[in-house]
Amino acid sequence: MNCTLYNCTLTGNSAINGGGASGCTLSDCTVTDNSAIQESNGDMVTDTSGGGVKNSVLYNCTLTGNSVEGFGVGGGGASGSTLYNCTVTGNVGGVAGGTLYNCLVTGNGGGSGGTLYGCTVVGNNGGVSGTVFNSIVYYNSGGNYAEDTTLSFSCTTPLPTNGVSNITGPPLFMDMAAGDFRLREESPCIDAGTNLLGLAIVPFYNPDTDEYTLVPYGHESTDMLGNTRFIDGNFDGRVAWDIGAYEFNSFRPPRFAVQPQRTSEGWTLNISGAPNKWVHLQRSSNLKDWEDVWSGFMGAEGAHQCNDGDMGQKVMFYRAVVP
Repeated sequence: MNCTLYNCTLTGNSAINGGGASGCTLSDCTVTDNSAIQESNGDMVTDTSGGGVKNSVLYNCTLTGNSVEGFGVGGGGASGSTLYNCTVTGNVGGVAGGTLYNCLVTGNGGGSGGTLYGCTVVGNNGGVSGTVFNSIVYYNSGGNYAEDTTLSFSCTTPLPTNGVSNITGPPLFMDMAAGDFRLREESPCIDAGTNLLGLAIVPFYNPDTDEYTLVPYGHESTDMLGNTRFIDGNFDGRVAWDIGAYEFNSFRPPRFAVQPQRTSEGWTLNISGAPNKWVHLQRSSNLKDWEDVWSGFMGAEGAHQCNDGDMGQKVMFYRAVVP
């Protein structure tokens, strides 16, 4: 309670509110298998919330397997908290009364609510309520979002009647069954979000006063993996944030399209990779000392062919690298 924690694991704890942590700041932490448990004293029953955390600020954290039991405002993963680049998965109850930036909330049971920014909300029972930006709200049983929810620059179904610039998906995850919620290359969520750094103010919910106050957005423009959000993921010449917790990294590392071919003119090498990227083709006879054979930009198609006419060395290793 009221702590600042770095690189910690909180597991197997319980309390009426904030089973794992309450009033804390957590960075790069794992909060798992904690619970908020209801207590009764005669006719008086205590409300519970925040099985994982309550009234806390989290950066790059994982919340999984937490729960909230009994009546109350819920939030098995988090309640009344602000989360940046966090994953909230497999909790009994998702997120209630919090503010989320660039988060993944998936596979949780029970309701969830609050203000969400740049989040992925998947597989929750009852979906979300509040204000949603840059978020994937999909595959939730009992409805993806509450009637009073405002979604903007988000991917959900059915298409909201309020908010702006929403799409209906599907979001096309890499491998949802395996828990890989990165976006596939053909996902409609790529470059479909908005730059949150452009927001002068965003609402923050204070559960103690049941009021919203306006605060500036002031976190790094990175995703869960630390990738910048300023990537032109669909190569349309426009740099925009993706919808969801993970920014699609469009850069393909250079590699040999086929095995180098030896001809009468030397070795012919075909390189494939990201278009219009600077690449070095290098060779070595001992895997220690490398020299450039060719340096230049890949073509618009992400391919380049070149030849090494030096036939004096019988054994030669080649590699394609970026500076």
